[in-house]
Amino acid sequence: LDTGDLAVREFGAGRFCGEPTFLPAAGASEEEEEEEDEGHVVVDARSMEVAATVALPCRVPYGFHGVFVTREQLAAQRTAC
Repeated sequence: LDTGDLAVREFGAGRFCGEPTFLPAAGASEEEEEEEDEGHVVVDARSMEVAATVALPCRVPYGFHGVFVTREQLAAQRTAC
């Protein structure tokens, strides 16, 4: 916001991005962190560079991201793959 810079990340045709989930960097203090389908793409929040890609065994339904579910709800999704 301070600089007005814009970062854009394209994930390819037929791929969509949901809300980001921020994870603390290894060894970072809480104070430091406050400064801040093939699967999940892990993006470094400071550089906006891809840090990792994690392949998933089946499609994750759009809208499922960022939601905590029961074991039963998860099992029902797995049978739909």
